[in-house]
Amino acid sequence: MDSKLIIDVGVNNGDDTANYLESGFRVVGIEANPDMVAACVKRFHEPLRDGRLILLNVAIAEQDGLAEFYVSEGNRSVWSSLDPGLAGRTGLGTRAIQVPARRFRSVLEEFGVPYYLKIDIEGADHLCLREIDASMAPRYISFEASEGRIESLLWLALAGYKRFRLVDQLLGFVQVTPPPMHSWSLACEIVLRRIGRRLGATPGVAAARRRLRELATPHSDEKHSGVQTVSRFPVSSSGPRPDESGGPWRSLEETLYAWLYYVRPTTGGSWYDVHATLL
Repeated sequence: MDSKLIIDVGVNNGDDTANYLESGFRVVGIEANPDMVAACVKRFHEPLRDGRLILLNVAIAEQDGLAEFYVSEGNRSVWSSLDPGLAGRTGLGTRAIQVPARRFRSVLEEFGVPYYLKIDIEGADHLCLREIDASMAPRYISFEASEGRIESLLWLALAGYKRFRLVDQLLGFVQVTPPPMHSWSLACEIVLRRIGRRLGATPGVAAARRRLRELATPHSDEKHSGVQTVSRFPVSSSGPRPDESGGPWRSLEETLYAWLYYVRPTTGGSWYDVHATLL
């Protein structure tokens, strides 16, 4: 493992990469959208020149070759994905392009095992996670929790990861735990779910749900267990690295329970990352 290397899968506009470079790490950045890569080439001219940053304009896929990639339009391309349904959620327009593709295992074999692996590639995070085993396991990993992909936690457990955090990416990058039964928080969650089922992506509903979620837990530790309530990270970023995020590390069983309670479609008002460590 290279203690000074971070692999950033899903560079997007480069906010996470910038943070890693400023913290003294070398970065291998992976981004499928050629427009984003072009913007990052301009943004990171010096780190690219001196070798602290390597940018790969590829999509992570099941096999090497070419992949159909869908660029979302109207939200700064942040939902661009191999999955047209995810790229076009909430009615966004999309355009399909062909991009080079490679398996994630080949990236690890070429550049080595990093200290930290950040993954955020809109529905394809599992294509990285299932390529990791005990022989090629970063000390820390973060990835976007996705409804229907709870097996991602099990793949990491099989690779030797024993401690996890489920992190709310919208409300200040803080760890969450399930609220107790018969609580105010639980009642609010039930209301939020019913609103989501009935109204879906109706304009203004997502913002209202986020506000209700904030009002439900402003002074309580039922949901949030961490010290970081005001974040220096842009809301579109992945936030703190797992080695600097707050709150206790939890077992696989606790994290599975929290996942089942909180993780729903990202149009529902909040979204979550999983942090994992071998320690």
